[in-house]
Amino acid sequence: MHPLQGTGREGQRRPLAILTAVLAADQATKLLVAARLPLGASVTVIPGLLDLTHVHNPGVAFSLLAGVPLLVPAAIALTLLFLFFYNEADWTRRPR
Repeated sequence: MHPLQGTGREGQRRPLAILTAVLAADQATKLLVAARLPLGASVTVIPGLLDLTHVHNPGVAFSLLAGVPLLVPAAIALTLLFLFFYNEADWTRRPR
């Protein structure tokens, strides 16, 4: 490999940075709502467009898997991460 060619992983940094920023903003918002808003209360962020409401979600997204032990969604997430990152997926490789 030529020294200026690169490893091919440079393009993976931007999506990872975006993902990290979105996850950090999501968690910060959740902490702020939990600390400042009583359960069931709402606050308008952008009038007519965006309100934050403090609700309890017993499951994962949209209350899916609400009665399932925490181990099941964790196993699903780990499996998906493994499939996505293990030995670089075929769809990320350039044709030969």
